[in-house]
Amino acid sequence: MKARETGDDALSRRSFAEAVAIFRTGLDLDPMLHTWRRESLLKLTRALKGAGQAAEAKAHAKMMLQWDDGCAEAHHILAEYLLGEEAWDEAVRQAARAAELDRGNAEYRDTAQRAEAALKQSKTKDYYKILGVSRNAGDGEIKRAYRKLALEWHPDKVTEDIKEVASKKFQVSALLLLEDGI
Repeated sequence: MKARETGDDALSRRSFAEAVAIFRTGLDLDPMLHTWRRESLLKLTRALKGAGQAAEAKAHAKMMLQWDDGCAEAHHILAEYLLGEEAWDEAVRQAARAAELDRGNAEYRDTAQRAEAALKQSKTKDYYKILGVSRNAGDGEIKRAYRKLALEWHPDKVTEDIKEVASKKFQVSALLLLEDGI
């Protein structure tokens, strides 16, 4: 009970590192108390996420889902991690499951919508990324980046062994950029 209270207090104060230590200690106290383990594992996962330990939070969320696949928060934490990893398909599945399990939670619905939008966007070409510029880049920056890539892949500027590949890359990238108005 003391571990639960101090861990909850640390979480509420957003002292995530302290909460991680308390819940880890609490989990080791009595591994046979399944209700306590389930609750502590979820809180430990939440604290790890807050502490910026995303990979470990993901592992604990997966462990939590092995115990209880109906835990919406664990699905949500896993979806958030997968979005960060750019694993769009799995992020959509996990976020949708979280939103389905807790229909009243707006945060879960928002995450599901973000995951779907990210999946859709991942299936289109991102010319800004190809050029290596930010989305709010000005015309001058875009032109400089394009010229730099054009010189890099221009068939007259490369060695004979990659001339054919460079020629195709140069032509295709130029056409795509012109089509999109960049």
